Amino acid sequence: MTDVRKTLTDAGYIAIGLGVMGFQQAQTRRRELQERLEEAPGCVAGRVRDARGRVEGLAGELTQRVEPLREQVEGRIADLNLGTLADLPERVTKAVEPVRTRVQQLLSSAA
Repeated sequence: MTDVRKTLTDAGYIAIGLGVMGFQQAQTRRRELQERLEEAPGCVAGRVRDARGRVEGLAGELTQRVEPLREQVEGRIADLNLGTLADLPERVTKAVEPVRTRVQQLLSSAA
């Protein structure tokens, strides 16, 4: 009977020891994870800065390539005496209005 009691006591101590070790390991992992999370914003900020720099560079390059095309289009529009690009939608609307009105008349008479 003494052996059973000693065995149960030893098993209890082992279970408590394993519980304590598990708890300590969980605390250690929590600390490591917390340290990694504290380092993450710096890493992300660095990547954002790099990405922003690349995007700004590409935007500048795109502007350099598109600007001459815009100037060519505006030049051709000026050659056609259509006014400026800003005037073009209004002119198109005025040109299409009679057609729209006629189509509406035809549709209403067909109904």
